[in-house]
Amino acid sequence: MYETNMYEGMIAETVAIPGSGGELIGAYMARPLGAGPFPGVVLAHHMPGWDEWYREATRKFAHHGYVC
Repeated sequence: MYETNMYEGMIAETVAIPGSGGELIGAYMARPLGAGPFPGVVLAHHMPGWDEWYREATRKFAHHGYVC
């Protein structure tokens, strides 16, 4: 249950993930701040890439305790 005196924080940022042949793939990642470990979720976006909705959804998963 959520209480207003609980610590709340997250980090959300653009990151580069190595892909095939070492090519870097741009991604958006968010995670809760704290000791972890945290479960993970991968959002598969549409073409041509992530947009405002995916950034918002990524932060929402982080708010609920996931690395996304």
